[in-house]
Amino acid sequence: MRNGIVSVLLALFLCSIVCGAEISIYFFDVGNGDAIFVDGHDGYDVLIDLASSAQPYLERIAAMIEDGVLDLLVITHYHVDHYGGIAGLLRQFPQIRVKRALSPGMHPSESELVKSLPNIEEWLTARELLEGGHLKPGGYTVQEGAGYRWILLGPVSLSTRMDDAGINNSSVVLKLETPGLSVLFMGDAEKDAEQELLRFHYGISSTLSADVLKVGHHGSSTSTSPELLQAVTPRLAVISCSFGEGFPRPETLKRLEDRGIKHYSTALYGTIRLILQEVAYSVETEFKPFTITATAGPGCAIAPEGKTLVRPGANQTFSLASTPGYTVRAVFVDGVSVGSVSTYTFTNVRSDHTIHVECCQAGSVSSYATRVVANEGWNDGRATGDPNKVCSTCNRARVTLELGGFTFTL
Repeated sequence: MRNGIVSVLLALFLCSIVCGAEISIYFFDVGNGDAIFVDGHDGYDVLIDLASSAQPYLERIAAMIEDGVLDLLVITHYHVDHYGGIAGLLRQFPQIRVKRALSPGMHPSESELVKSLPNIEEWLTARELLEGGHLKPGGYTVQEGAGYRWILLGPVSLSTRMDDAGINNSSVVLKLETPGLSVLFMGDAEKDAEQELLRFHYGISSTLSADVLKVGHHGSSTSTSPELLQAVTPRLAVISCSFGEGFPRPETLKRLEDRGIKHYSTALYGTIRLILQEVAYSVETEFKPFTITATAGPGCAIAPEGKTLVRPGANQTFSLASTPGYTVRAVFVDGVSVGSVSTYTFTNVRSDHTIHVECCQAGSVSSYATRVVANEGWNDGRATGDPNKVCSTCNRARVTLELGGFTFTL
């Protein structure tokens, strides 16, 4: 009986350590690139990619690495928006020691990088694992500790093209598992790599499923296929991107939204912190985007329409037009008319706004000229009408009267 009580107390004690432990995942705002730092259990720190544009964050990342030991450095593939900042970090902070690095092992840039980074103790490549038969359906466990497990799921083929057009599909795909939550990191994997993952891990439903998906290739239309989303079934998606490059693509966002998947992008929210604890997660963001609500009256069109999220300090342009048979009457910004403009740009957005466009219907009235007979003491005059200026809101034509040397517009 006493042994049983001791066992229960020990289990509760271990659970208080493992189950209550917190993992923080930082998705740094580096534009169209990746820089992800995982502050894990037992001080196990992981850096997944470091873009050449990550220079402003190097000091912060170095300070987060516990005791100067980076347990795992992952280079998902050899594009500078993923690995271009690594050499700079390790040269600027030579006290950082990397216990293990993981990369695809399929590109000439790798040997150059290895030679330039003497403070990496062990280098593991997906190519070696594939050739050695270690990568099987279900993945290869890179690291396992108290309350976490890192699993290598891809690439699953050695036949990937290594030119710039195909290198994305050689991306290292990793999964972080905890007792209650999981996160899938897709690198820049696109549809071809996604299909290979689905075929290779087919039949093991839990392999690709994850609560959180780090969307591949910055939200490109060539990634995050419906088939992948069906297999992963995430509740949350995170996208590292910059609007200036056209990412994330609207069709990718629609695929997420059609499945009810909440998504955050660094383009809108800045640096994102994902906190995993037991079976729940929370999200902290650097910014809270503002909302511009765009609407159009009958016969009008506005793009983009609906609610548009805008990063603080950014600009947002709207296009305004009329449909056939109508003409733009006025555009209202926050309830105030700015005239019948065809475009409008909100600059340095610092609050929520509204924009609305109203149109007039072009009537069937023909242009006309008629004689106006004046009352006694006035000269006769002339009235003209323009059929293209028939306003649907008042159902009358605009008429100009020339009478007694005066001009009146009605």
